[in-house]
Amino acid sequence: MIRFVALGTGSTFPSEQRNHPAFYFEFKGTGFLFDCGEGTQRQFRFAKISPTKIDYIFLTHWHGDHSLGLPGILFNLANSEYRKKLRIFVPRGFGSKIMNLIEDFQIPIDFPIEINEIQESGKVLESSEFEIYALEVKHSVKTFAYCFKQKDYWRLDNTKLKERGIYGKHRLLDILKKTGEIEFGGKKIKINEVGYIKKGFKFTYITDTKYFDELINFAENSDILLIESTYIKDPDKASEYFHLDFDQALEIFAKSKSNIMLVTHISQRYEDAWKEIINTIESNENCYVLSDFDSFRFEKNKITLKIRNREIIYERDEQTGKTKLITFNRKNKNGC
Repeated sequence: MIRFVALGTGSTFPSEQRNHPAFYFEFKGTGFLFDCGEGTQRQFRFAKISPTKIDYIFLTHWHGDHSLGLPGILFNLANSEYRKKLRIFVPRGFGSKIMNLIEDFQIPIDFPIEINEIQESGKVLESSEFEIYALEVKHSVKTFAYCFKQKDYWRLDNTKLKERGIYGKHRLLDILKKTGEIEFGGKKIKINEVGYIKKGFKFTYITDTKYFDELINFAENSDILLIESTYIKDPDKASEYFHLDFDQALEIFAKSKSNIMLVTHISQRYEDAWKEIINTIESNENCYVLSDFDSFRFEKNKITLKIRNREIIYERDEQTGKTKLITFNRKNKNGC
């Protein structure tokens, strides 16, 4: 199962409703924290998630709104009997700053920390089931976007297995998945005769960058595209301050053929027109404005979004990765 919780969805300044950026992502019990703005450890408490579930921290860049919460999280873990190895990924040149924070704040770290400075775009982490990619983007300091990609894998068709008399937890099925071919009952069975490739889930996080075409390729075929839109209908100012305008975010979403877009990092300057902003963005199909503690989960070929007062469910085709909206519920009549 995959689950995601938005711990902070604000921009440069936090507001009463939106904290600094931080996003918790979990894949089969492995926890990832993308960015760690001020107050993140408090947001974990509100979300009823223990920070000790974190295995990896990925910082997009070293600006305060994306990193000021890191000392707090480290202090929290140091006082919570955290015993795992914590692996932190940060753009090149900033690894020493993390060690300085630990020393300056006298954080009593008693668990192993591995700090990885990302040198360039490309694959930065791989396990047997997933990969993490980074893309250097165009911001005022060294900044990376991130992509989580579950590896594609073979799904065996029980009906076709039964036809060959090998249905169940037969030891040969593991061999079939590894080698692509087995011999059973005097006959050879090839995996493409009894199964198909299931497309792995893709989650892409793009924040704090001006527009450039490579963002489209990086986000291509994402199940969930989490993307900044600091500015609304103001592309010149967005470019001047190395950020995206909503129309640019929408273009990336459309051209990358992603399934669902979650918009974050909207400037606090739009707080007074928040309902209009939501209406503008969500008038576009499969586009949603994230609020703090909004979430999604993916299990049994369904993506379930919880956006403000709504539960929105998409069915995902496991062979193509394409989604179809099947349920859109309001939990109460006052939900926007």
